[in-house]
Parts: sequence; structure tokens; C-alpha cells
Amino acid sequence: MDSKGEENVGGRTEQQVREAAEAAQLHMVPGNPVQILRFSEAVNESVRMMELHPDLEGALKEGDRVVLRGMANDEAILCTGKKSFDVKVVDTSNTMLLCRDIQTPGKEGFTAAQKAGGGLIRQEVCGMASNYLELRPCRGRLSRVVELLSEHPYAGPEADPENFGVGYTFNDLLDVVQGSEEELEGALRRHRACCIDGFWRLLDNDYSEQAFDRIIQSLAEKDW
Repeated sequence: MDSKGEENVGGRTEQQVREAAEAAQLHMVPGNPVQILRFSEAVNESVRMMELHPDLEGALKEGDRVVLRGMANDEAILCTGKKSFDVKVVDTSNTMLLCRDIQTPGKEGFTAAQKAGGGLIRQEVCGMASNYLELRPCRGRLSRVVELLSEHPYAGPEADPENFGVGYTFNDLLDVVQGSEEELEGALRRHRACCIDGFWRLLDNDYSEQAFDRIIQSLAEKDW
């Protein structure tokens, strides 16, 4: 405190801080506190900021998990259980200073912080960021599903002993296919994939035709 009873901030009183703000044409609302930013000794400059899309916000509030999917050379896609989002890095014209508990009017504890500081609220800058991740809704990139399942087409139990227990489980596909769980399930249905012994397989064309012919023959024989 100085001789006039005003709290001193870095060698200046609250009044001097307000006068400096006015000189910089930062017009302050009377009665609002002055927030003083000070850099911590270890400022984290590796923080990643992410734009929160409303659909993503809703998924997080419902307890859904969020996953970045793709292989090493893929452009990142962020997925919830139902939707996919394209991820782009956007640079900002000004560096963002990050504080753990910034106080704003209307926020719980704002009035108490204002009174405790005598009109001054001290904030510690703990991080800095010059870009953020922009999220845009997109369709999952599902072309890899057919590519992977075509490696081990199912040709029936007699012709397929060497492929028993090989292929991709649903979780295996999620690790490399860029899409949400719901989108992957839809792709498996569209391509008429079958889950055999826990592994998703496409039916071999010849085997599929043979199975269809046997079904038609059986229906004809039994007059169904």
C-alpha cells in the first residue's frame, strides 16, 4: 500500500493503472476491476487450443469419447461416436495469453475476487498459443474399409481353413479407418460385410453366388 492507502501494482497505484489504460485508449467501465497479468516463471508454449464445435460440445457433455483417427501420413480427423470433424491448424495474428482462472463479470467468484483485491485482480499467464485447431463437420473417409476387407474374402468353411482367425475386428478397423463408429457400422452394412468368428470379412463373389443358388434351389425343392 502507498501513503494514500492505494494498492501498489508494479510500482503504480490502481489509479495510475487506470490512467495508463485511458492513455492507450482502453476505455474502462467505472467500477469494473483492473486485471493485472504477470507471466509465470515457466510459461507453457506447447499448449494446443481447439475450437469447440456445438456438435462436439454436445457429445462431450453426454460423456462421449473423442478420438483422433488415421494413420501416420493421413490428415487428422477427429471423431465422436457418431460424427467426424476435419482438423485444420489456424494461425492467429496475435499471440493468445492463457490464464487458469480468468475473471469476468457474471462469473461465480468475480465479486469476491474484486473485493479481495481492492479493485485489482491479479492473473498469472501460464501459457501462450499462436494457433488453434479448427474443426469442421465432414464425412468419414471410409474408402479404406473395402481395401482392408478385400485382403481376406470369405469363401466358405471348406475353402477357407488358411484364413481362419485372420482379418480385422471392429476395433482393428477403428484404428485405421477415419470415421466414427456409427459411420463405420454403416459402411460395413453397405458393403454387406459379415462378422465371422469376430472378424469382419467380405464374401467371395463365387461363394456368394453359390450360396444364393443353393437358397433358391432349396426354396424350389420345398415349394416355399
